[in-house]
Amino acid sequence: MSEEISSSERKKFSRDVVWNLFAFGVMGVSGILLNLLIGRFAGADALGVFNQVFALYILASQAAVFGLHYSTLRHVSEHAESPQEWGRIVTSALALVVVVASAVTLVSLLLAPLFGRVFESPGLSVGWKLALPGLWCFALNKVLLSVLNGLRHMRAFAIAQAGRYVIMLSVLGVLLHRKAPGEELAVVLSVAEVALTVLLSLYLLRIWRPAGVSGLRAWMREHVDFGFKSFLSGTMVELNTRVDVLTLGLFLDDKAVGLYSMAAMLAEGFSQLSVVLRNNVNPLIARDVAEGAYERLQGRVKRISRGFALASFVIGGVAVALYPVFLQILGDPAFDPSFPVFAILIGGIVLASGYLPFNMLLLQAGRPGLHTGFMGLVVLTNIVANFALIPAYGILGAAAATGASYVLSVVYLRLLARKSLGIAL
Repeated sequence: MSEEISSSERKKFSRDVVWNLFAFGVMGVSGILLNLLIGRFAGADALGVFNQVFALYILASQAAVFGLHYSTLRHVSEHAESPQEWGRIVTSALALVVVVASAVTLVSLLLAPLFGRVFESPGLSVGWKLALPGLWCFALNKVLLSVLNGLRHMRAFAIAQAGRYVIMLSVLGVLLHRKAPGEELAVVLSVAEVALTVLLSLYLLRIWRPAGVSGLRAWMREHVDFGFKSFLSGTMVELNTRVDVLTLGLFLDDKAVGLYSMAAMLAEGFSQLSVVLRNNVNPLIARDVAEGAYERLQGRVKRISRGFALASFVIGGVAVALYPVFLQILGDPAFDPSFPVFAILIGGIVLASGYLPFNMLLLQAGRPGLHTGFMGLVVLTNIVANFALIPAYGILGAAAATGASYVLSVVYLRLLARKSLGIAL
C-alpha cells in the first residue's frame, strides 16, 4: 500500500475533525456552565465536593473498564473491514466489561464511608453513592464509544460525546431549580450515563448484532491480555488529570478545592482540543503501524503537531485574556484568586500542545506495557510535584506542578518513541 495519504482519507479526516470540534464546543460550553452554575447557585463548597466526586469517579471508571476499551479500539480499527470479526471483538469485550464493572461498582459502594473520612467531607460520601449507577454505565459506554471510534463513525461519536454533557447540564438545571443540596448534584453523572448507554446501544444495534460463541473465547483472552497491559496506563492518564484536585483535597478544605476546580476544569476543557485530534488520529496510527508505514506515520505526526501547536498558542492566549470576563459573569469575588491558577495551567498545556494529540502513540503502536511506563513517569512527576508544592504554595503550587507535568510528558514521549519505534517526533 502506498505510503502517501490519499485525498479521500484527508477529506474524511477533515470532516471527522470538524464534527468532533463541534462536539468539543458543546462539551466546553457545557463544562463551563456546569461549573459556573454550581459555583454561583450552590457555592464553592458544593463545587469542591462535585469535583472531588468527579475525580474519584473518573479514576474508578478505569478500574471498571479495565483497559477493555483500549483493546476494543485497537482491534476494531484493525478489523473494521470485517463485520463478522469485529462483531466478535465487541461481543467479547462487552461480556467482560459487564462482569468487571459490576464488581468495581459494588466495591465502590462499600468504600463510600471511607472516602468521606479520608477527605473529611461527609458530602463526598453522599455524592459518591449517587454517582455509582453512572459508574457502571460509564464503563460500558467507554467500550461502545471505542467501537464507534475504531469504525471511524466519528459523527456519531461526536454527537454521543456532546450529548453526555447536554444531559448533565439539563439535569443540573432541574436540580438547582429545585434547590437540591450540593452533595446531591453528583446524580447528574448517573442520569447522563444511563441515557447514553441506551442511545449508544440503539445506534450500534443498527449495524451490529451480538456474535455467536464461536471465537469469543480467543478474543476474551486477547482482551484480558491487552487490557491488563493497558489498564494501568489508562488509570494513570486519568489520575494525571485529577492528581491536583485529589491532593488539594487532602491538604485543604472543600472551598479551596472549589476555587482551584473552577480554573482547572476550564483549563482541562481547553486541553480537550488535543483529545479531539487524538480520537481521530488513534485509528490511523493503529493502521499505519499494522501496515508498517512508519514513514507515513512520522509525516502525519509532524504535520499535525506544527499546526496544532500554533492554534493552541492563539486559543490559549485568548482564553487567558477572557478569563477575567468569566469571573465577572460569575459574580462572586471569592473566585478571583483562581485567575493565576488558570494562567499557569494554560501555559503548561500550550507548551506541550503539539504532542498531546499523540500521547497514546505507544499504545496504538501495540506497546501497551511501554505506554504504561510512559504514563507512570508522567503521573509520578505530577504527584511528587503536587506534594512538594501544595503545602508551601497552595492552589498556585498545584497549578505549577500540573503544568510542569504536561511539559515533561513531551520529553518522555519523544525519547520513548525514538527508542521503541525509531520515530523522531
